[in-house]
Amino acid sequence: MTADLTFADLVPWLRENEVDRVADALIAAGEPARRALAVPLLDYLHGREQVPYPLPDYPMDDPRWTGGRPMRREIELALRNNDALRVAGIACLASVTKVVAWIRDGWFRRPGPALADTVVRVLHAPGRPSPAAIAVALAGALRSRGIEQQWWLAGRLLAATGTPAPPTEPVLRGWLQQTGYDAARLRADPHTPALLPHLFTVARLSAEWGSAGPAAFAALAEGADRGVLLAGCLDRLAEGDRPAAIRPVVELHQRLAPTPDEYADHRQTYLVMLDSPHSTVVGLALSALRAVDDAGLLDAEEVAGAALSVLPRREKKLVRAQLAWLDAALSRKPDPVLFEALLAGLANEAVDLAESTLRVITKHVAAAGAAGRGQWERAAEGLSGDLRRQADALSPAVPSAPGLPGSSGLLAAGPGSPGFPVAALMPIRSIPELAAAAAELLDQFGPEPVLLEQVLEGLVRFAHLDRDGLAAALAPKIPETWTTPPAELLRAVVYRRPPDHRPPYEDQAAAPPYWLLFARYTELGRQMVRKPPIALLATPATVDGHVDPERVLTLLTAAEESGWQPGPADLTQALLRLPRTVDPAVTTTASRLRNPAARTVTAWLRAGGLPDPTVITLPAIRHTCTGAPACACPEPPRTLRTTAFEPITVAAGAIPLTAPKPLPNGLPRPRRSSHEFHFAEPVGFMAPEPVGFSAPAPVRVVAPEPVGFSTPAAVGVVAPDNAAMPGGSARADDLAGLVAPEGLLAMPVAGAAARAGDRRRTTPMGYWPMMLPGHPEIVAAHAVPELARSIHGDHRNQLDILLALAASTGPFGPATALCLAYGFTAGRAASRVITTDAFVELAARGRLDGMLVGRELAHLQRSGLLTVKRVAVCLTEALRAGAGDAVWATVREVLPAALAAPGPGTPDLLVVAEAAAAATRATDDLPEVTAAASQRGRTRLISEASRLARTLSGNLPASP
Repeated sequence: MTADLTFADLVPWLRENEVDRVADALIAAGEPARRALAVPLLDYLHGREQVPYPLPDYPMDDPRWTGGRPMRREIELALRNNDALRVAGIACLASVTKVVAWIRDGWFRRPGPALADTVVRVLHAPGRPSPAAIAVALAGALRSRGIEQQWWLAGRLLAATGTPAPPTEPVLRGWLQQTGYDAARLRADPHTPALLPHLFTVARLSAEWGSAGPAAFAALAEGADRGVLLAGCLDRLAEGDRPAAIRPVVELHQRLAPTPDEYADHRQTYLVMLDSPHSTVVGLALSALRAVDDAGLLDAEEVAGAALSVLPRREKKLVRAQLAWLDAALSRKPDPVLFEALLAGLANEAVDLAESTLRVITKHVAAAGAAGRGQWERAAEGLSGDLRRQADALSPAVPSAPGLPGSSGLLAAGPGSPGFPVAALMPIRSIPELAAAAAELLDQFGPEPVLLEQVLEGLVRFAHLDRDGLAAALAPKIPETWTTPPAELLRAVVYRRPPDHRPPYEDQAAAPPYWLLFARYTELGRQMVRKPPIALLATPATVDGHVDPERVLTLLTAAEESGWQPGPADLTQALLRLPRTVDPAVTTTASRLRNPAARTVTAWLRAGGLPDPTVITLPAIRHTCTGAPACACPEPPRTLRTTAFEPITVAAGAIPLTAPKPLPNGLPRPRRSSHEFHFAEPVGFMAPEPVGFSAPAPVRVVAPEPVGFSTPAAVGVVAPDNAAMPGGSARADDLAGLVAPEGLLAMPVAGAAARAGDRRRTTPMGYWPMMLPGHPEIVAAHAVPELARSIHGDHRNQLDILLALAASTGPFGPATALCLAYGFTAGRAASRVITTDAFVELAARGRLDGMLVGRELAHLQRSGLLTVKRVAVCLTEALRAGAGDAVWATVREVLPAALAAPGPGTPDLLVVAEAAAAATRATDDLPEVTAAASQRGRTRLISEASRLARTLSGNLPASP
């Protein structure tokens, strides 16, 4: 073939995919003729020439019909599978870039060694671009998705030109896949010398080795590659990787079986491996370093460094191996550096490992000298319980200081600590600041309580000072399509348009506190349309939500003089926010006023304010079934725990507090499946079975109607002793104008089933504590159904409410205890941290009843809802914060339930119980602990139960 070759000569061979004939013809044609054929070749590819394969002639009603002519894309797809066409492009295109793009843009039908040799032969034709440059560019552009289509050619070109393969991840993957993890093929592959040192540099690559990889690489180690493989293997283990990628490397290390000299050469890498999160990696590093030390090739500082890395770990096998190593090293030669490192084992979280460390210390403390004994005495100061007694037997001079290591002594002052000051609520100072705060309020899923009250107070104040300026500043902040209560309130301020918020269907089943805030929004919006109120009675004086009685009295006096009356929702919220103790002079002064609001406040104060309800907790066994009453579904019943309290009556009379229904939205209420509930005995405040609450019969409840305001709540205020109250008696009509949502101040047992099973309660609760700042039990009772879902960790984190409840001024009770119990076993770690902080805060304020919390935890444990390990971690942190008495009162109640059905976290609960018992010098008799300690065996449960039993008995006073 000569340079007279035309494209028409190639077409028959291209049609038949005759690769060798096309290659031979183009090689013989010469470079100028080859480059001249590039343009018709591209035209042929893109359908501008005759198509080599007959394509289907689609009928006219087929969407692919193109008037009898096949579409260009179909032509290209038909031609891309033509190996002869691909070889022709490699032979004709003029530059390295074009050739590489041509190869990467298509694929070959039958890639293999023969085709690769043909491509190499074509590229070595005189005048062709540099094959080495094409090989390097093709290998550098290789991607993981194109390994199978391109590495066979890139690898062959690199080998043919003698060019080292670049050690990229796709190149390494292609090399390994082509050799098939076979030792013989790896040894014969020309790329092995260049790529083998980089085998361990790519993370997660070893996860693809399978079982053949370690064996093949170990076979390569029989030659000169052993040092390369061992060094790379250790580097990967030291750097770390995912478990699936670490296991093959560990297996390779075991197959390599390093010698003591190799251990010594790589001892620094082995020391780094001791910090690995993988116990198998630490284990082989520990064995290697122990062998080096036994050979006398490690100094004391390196052995101590290894001990400081391993002794704090939780893997018992590793810690005990390290203790055995230190024991042997100290037996050979007492060294203060080694003895000081040994003391680090006392801080191990596993008490049995700390006890093992103590036994090793006992053997070597005498040989450590005066300096070592001083180190030991300082380290022993942090021990507690049974460990402390063992340490005292070893060193009686060490003073006793019970408590966990790191205990801050936060609660040393106890209930008699000074009061906790509460910050004042600062008003917004300017209209621009108010506009920014209002915009922030609109963006919040749930209103931040302090910001909400600041905005409401600022709207009223600046509406009197500069209504036009306020409207101009707020108008750009209101989203046009939003119809939420805050947005409707701002529209009422700006456009003087009455609020028209229609709650969505899911909000119609919201808890009662939501509707009190809704009523305040709606009331204030309507007032802004007509005439803004002088001020809001319900504006808190402090950030915890309490109003200032003196300020309320001042506003009532102004109302008397000007004829202004506060709105019912504002007045109701102000009464609920009054402090638990009010100066009698305020009541006397208010009784002299004759306007309706003043008479309401007077009647409320004379009756002593809102009393604390008797809250109870009770279980509800919930079973969802669509086939009721004949149930055959496999879903097991689920036990919930809920709260109840009878309608709060300030005195003997019952004066209704009502509020209007929410506006209907016309949405149909979907039918829900039936729910069957069974109640057991309730648990009351400081009494397991309060009078007046019997176990009701099993009831079947269909989805409850949305919570509204259809029925007044029976809440009354009548002075029980008129002679004892200043200003005379309270009349029934004095409180008739108040509004309160149904269920806010009444949670009867009869409705507990529906409350426990309500799954639509998704409204935010952050502002609830500020509604009733002096009555945390009422707020907690409403929050229980929401917090119960935190166990599964799949619900919005609302446990921040516990911190506000902990800072309130009301008494602690079962509802708050149940909230804490749910928080201790919450699915999210952040929720458990919040709960622990609230627990410690309550203990610091002297308001916590740990016994109630423990009872609720025990109920959850018996119901199968408790994750004991989570509870143990939370109580451990509380103990470290200094809440020893509260922790022991809690753990003492939950231990019997945990030991009745011990699980993975029960030994951890026994550990914190032992530490709390030692810190509080507890002497309680716990038969369940004694029974667990008396069992035979060497399980961790038996060991920890025995330790707690010894601590409790050791705390008993000595017999005379």
